[in-house]
Amino acid sequence: MDEIIQEESSTSDKVVPYDRFAEVIKEKNELKQKLEEQSKPSVNQDNEDKEVKAKNYLKTLTKETLEEVKREEIAQRQAEEKEIEKEISNTLELNPDIKKTDFTKFLSEKAEIYGIKSIDGAMKLYREINNLSKDVADKTKKDILGKPVMPKSEGGGETISYEKDFKGKSWGEITETMKKSLK
Repeated sequence: MDEIIQEESSTSDKVVPYDRFAEVIKEKNELKQKLEEQSKPSVNQDNEDKEVKAKNYLKTLTKETLEEVKREEIAQRQAEEKEIEKEISNTLELNPDIKKTDFTKFLSEKAEIYGIKSIDGAMKLYREINNLSKDVADKTKKDILGKPVMPKSEGGGETISYEKDFKGKSWGEITETMKKSLK
């Protein structure tokens, strides 16, 4: 047991030089500082995180804005279509002899060609074009159905009237008379 006590006292009597002690303390403080720095998020990483969040926010905000603009455009287009449909219906009520399908087809095909700006103007042009085509069709029908004009004789020949000769006679007598006149 004396030996053990002597060993303890001999180790406790040993003195560490101050230079070595200061060096060990300095290393310990440096390691502690490095550990603290690693555990703290760096300023650059914080800035990068903020930038990523800002970009994501701007993306979602832009996306929402574009969707809102698209919705507004669709709503505006639908409102314009309803207004045009209402104008067409009102115009067709005033002109019941015109079919809606024919008029809308005319609008879709010919509106830009003729520079039509209003539904009323389109109706006037549609009626005028159809009246012209009806007038031409009517005139053509009359020409076709009319009697053909026979050419007049240029010879100055005689006209024979058989009414006096055939009055009161039978068919047999008429044929006999005709045979004699042809010989």
